[in-house]
Amino acid sequence: MQACMVAGTPGEMHKLLAADAGEWEARTSMWMYPGAEPMTSVGATTISPIMDGRYIFMEITGEMPGMGPYHGSGVCGFDNVSQKFVSAFIDNHSTGIMSGTGELSRDRKTLTWTYTYNCPINKKPTTIREVHTTTGTDTKKIEAWAKEPKTGEEFKMMTIELTRKGGAAAPAGTR
Repeated sequence: MQACMVAGTPGEMHKLLAADAGEWEARTSMWMYPGAEPMTSVGATTISPIMDGRYIFMEITGEMPGMGPYHGSGVCGFDNVSQKFVSAFIDNHSTGIMSGTGELSRDRKTLTWTYTYNCPINKKPTTIREVHTTTGTDTKKIEAWAKEPKTGEEFKMMTIELTRKGGAAAPAGTR
């Protein structure tokens, strides 16, 4: 029972995630294949701590050029047992669940994720690599690289610049 209690107790990494709580404006550039012109859009992200600070829940809305309104939801946490960040994500442009694990850099400014999902083009499991970089108290950058379905070569598919609306909403000492 003691091991389960320790594994379920929020700690420093959970506070780090909770520090992102608030409303964010998102400016997105997306490339559908290598060499394509970027599609750009503006959206919003809301991040809220859930389950007594064990996880954060993300709601993302915007417009996907050529595909219409976009809505995504995800949950992220830190698994005390595996000592890795964990995440699951769904959206209204797919029917699968993207899941991933992440590792934090020593300076705690970069969280690098490896997500797995099923590619709709070749119908096989594949990965997306995302790098979330804290660029300021109220700014972040997310860059994502996917594998081109025909060649398997990695290419940059997305950049999201996030700016928190109204400044940090997290309690003092959580960054």
